[in-house]
Parts: sequence; C-alpha cells; structure tokens
Amino acid sequence: MIDEQIQKAFEFIDGEIISYELPTSTGGGGRVVEEGKLMSENISPQIKNIETDIGKIYRISFQYFLTFEYDEDVVGVRFIHISIINENNLSLESLTIGYSP
Repeated sequence: MIDEQIQKAFEFIDGEIISYELPTSTGGGGRVVEEGKLMSENISPQIKNIETDIGKIYRISFQYFLTFEYDEDVVGVRFIHISIINENNLSLESLTIGYSP
C-alpha cells in the first residue's frame, strides 16, 4: 500500500524539478506533556517553491514525530502533503500520502 502511495506522489509532480527552497526551520510542530513527561513531539517542515521544467510550482509539507509514547510505531514520517501552488501561493490541487488528521 505505501509503495503505491509513493508512486502516486512521483506521478503527481509533472515535469523535472529544476529548483526548490530547502526548509529553513521546523515549520512548526507541537508537543504533548502529561504530568511532566514528554509524551509526543513533532515537527512539520515544508519544501517550498518547487519549480518544474513545465512551469508548475509545488510545495511539499510533512509531519515527522520525534517521539510518540502512546504508540512507538507512529515515530517517523506520519504524512507527506504535496500541493500545486498558484501565483498567489494558494493550493490548486493536492495529494496526501500517509495519515493526515
């Protein structure tokens, strides 16, 4: 199933990538602390202004759990979200791989 989702992501991006901006921060995230114990912590970086040779612009966002005490299987990449962006930086179309609440 995950292999099919990854293949769809590669197919979603039209053309060859010619430029992009690397994340300059964690892009946000969060943490849950219960009774002084860190229960979960995540970051949500973005790769912006991904331009292809056919003139499309994309943004890739993802959520990565650094720790998740409720279920260790959740640690790692939780979802990847790819959007086609217009000149006003608004999403025209998108694809999500994995779990996104």
